[in-house]
Amino acid sequence: MTQRDDSGVLHDVDFVSETLGWVVGENAVILHTDDGGDTWGYQHAQGGSEVTWNAVSFATPSRGWVVGTGGRIAFTGNSGQSWRAQQSGTTEQLNDVFAMDASTVWACGMFGVVLYTDDAGSTWSTKPIYIHNEGYSNQALYGMFFASTEVGWVVGWPGRILKTSDAGATWSLQASAVTAQTLHAVFFRGENGWAVGEGGTILATK
Repeated sequence: MTQRDDSGVLHDVDFVSETLGWVVGENAVILHTDDGGDTWGYQHAQGGSEVTWNAVSFATPSRGWVVGTGGRIAFTGNSGQSWRAQQSGTTEQLNDVFAMDASTVWACGMFGVVLYTDDAGSTWSTKPIYIHNEGYSNQALYGMFFASTEVGWVVGWPGRILKTSDAGATWSLQASAVTAQTLHAVFFRGENGWAVGEGGTILATK
């Protein structure tokens, strides 16, 4: 069944079960379903009606985060019945968020911004992208995935794939085979990984 929302572009979706999910997008839209998408209802987060929420990630059925323009982050501890703003420490646009568990969460965005919290967002710290033999990077990041508390990847422009094995202290460039396209998302299942982006780009690693 197809459901339509006319409030603008929708940017991300996250489901924690077959029935429980959220969608976020322009005009501060947060949509929630508890019946597998047959019906959707609006939820509201602090941040103003002008914010675009670019990404959503839930660690449990009750605890989740949304990130968006202006460095905005909002958190819910009750499945979205209420959302409250968190202080990100940046005004740069945030493009993705990844909840490892109920306390450990990562976010990334423009100008190489990577944020981390281990207290569910009560405090967020910046994890500058430092690349061995290159120095600090300020290029836009659009997607991220963490396989453990130590090992994760971020992707972005221009075709960059970066990996950390020490919880973001240092990052290494990985060969991506593209240098002109922006990569928007990355996902791993065991040793198999995929990154996707502009121009129909699909990259895989094993």
